[in-house]
Amino acid sequence: MSTPIKHFRTRTFSVEAVQIVLGTTTKGDILRLCPLANVGVPVTVRDGVPAELSSTDLRWVQIPGIDGPLEARDHDWVVKADDEYLVIPPRRFTAWFEFDDVNAHEKSQMALPTNQLGEHDV
Repeated sequence: MSTPIKHFRTRTFSVEAVQIVLGTTTKGDILRLCPLANVGVPVTVRDGVPAELSSTDLRWVQIPGIDGPLEARDHDWVVKADDEYLVIPPRRFTAWFEFDDVNAHEKSQMALPTNQLGEHDV
C-alpha cells in the first residue's frame, strides 16, 4: 500500500524579521530581535577597556536554533516566529512573507479627509 499525497495550506501568521546587510545592519539591530544571538564585530582596547570599532562590520552572526546555532550570511533574514528563530535566504523569505506595516493602516486613516457624513472622500 502506498502513502497518499495530502494537500496542505499555509497557516496565516506574522513574524518579526531583520535582514543582514553587511555595512548597514548593526549588531544592535540583530540583538534587538534575537538577544541570544552571537554577533562578532572587531574590538579594540582603549584605556584598558574593550571597545567595538564598528557595529556594522559584522564578522559572523549565529542565531540559536532548535538543533544548534544557525549561521546567517549577507542578505539572509533572521526571523522570529513564535518562540523560535530561523535564518531564511532572501528568495525564500520574499516567497513566504510580505511586508505588513502594522501602523500604516492607522496612519493612512488619520491622513484621509472626511466629508460631513464621516465617510472618507475618494
